Amino acid sequence: MSLKTKELYGWVVVCDLCQSVGALCERDWREMGRDEHGQPLHLCRSCRKTAVWCEYHHRYHQPGDNHRRACAECGGLFTARVDQHIEHCPSCRRAMPVAAPTRPHAWSLLPVRVLQRLHLR
Repeated sequence: MSLKTKELYGWVVVCDLCQSVGALCERDWREMGRDEHGQPLHLCRSCRKTAVWCEYHHRYHQPGDNHRRACAECGGLFTARVDQHIEHCPSCRRAMPVAAPTRPHAWSLLPVRVLQRLHLR
């Protein structure tokens, strides 16, 4: 919860990511939606630039943070970086069929001048 009361200051806003504190009336604070319990989420100006929304946890993370989640395929828990948006555990990713690499068309590998000469003839 990002709205808290402090004995000395009264109600203040706390960034849900870096825990910095500010006044309710400051323009730098912006409500960024609500969590799964309906509580408002607030981010400071610096965290708004880098924060990544995590649909699984219904909260913001720093891009390089790790989070635990259930695999979309088997339901097993695994840890992954937030910014990679990985939904399957390592064993399910290994079991998935590998897509064949696509090769560019042979014409696209030729230099532009050669293509122009071919079209002129």
